[in-house]
Amino acid sequence: MDRRARPRQPGGARPLARARRRARMPVAPGGARGREGARHRRPARPCREPLTMGQARHARTRPGALLAAAAALLVLSPAGWGATWTLWRLEADTIATAWWIARHADPDARFVHRSAPAPGGGATIGGPDGRYRRSGLQTALDMAMARHPAPDEPCAEPLSKAIRLIELAPWRVPAVPDAAALQAALAAPLAKADVDAALAALDHWCRTQGSRR
Repeated sequence: MDRRARPRQPGGARPLARARRRARMPVAPGGARGREGARHRRPARPCREPLTMGQARHARTRPGALLAAAAALLVLSPAGWGATWTLWRLEADTIATAWWIARHADPDARFVHRSAPAPGGGATIGGPDGRYRRSGLQTALDMAMARHPAPDEPCAEPLSKAIRLIELAPWRVPAVPDAAALQAALAAPLAKADVDAALAALDHWCRTQGSRR
């Protein structure tokens, strides 16, 4: 029998040819083929660039941590260049702290003695709420030295030891000549409430300590 005369079977060649044509069509990114797949394709997600180390660290930082960091900066930094500091009490520890700030933190700082601390404890040396204050384990000078380190300062070690004895263990001062000499040098200026004279006496004592080394 002639093939051209053979009757077509329903669903025979045409579905097969259509399947072959669809197989040759390009695959759309969404998974479907051709125009039909493009109509039903989901929109692609926007491309996100990788974060840098600094951006990733900032993204992980919580608002509370940022506020804590800002508060730490306010505490650790000086009250501003040329600030006026209040010495709540005139004593060896507050004078030594003022001397350290003027020498290693703010050369233009001014120091005055008042009977009450500054509002909010700002720019105050000494007192329960002062920026630099004495506790049971450290002096205000120790706090100033920690916040404004000066490893090349020759008077740092002898001054810290003397102030610790005067403020935290005064009964031991007579047995330590350096501490006794500093206490004697500061006695007259502190009695007169003369801050500048006390700072000058402390500066002279430190120069004497440096000449011994």
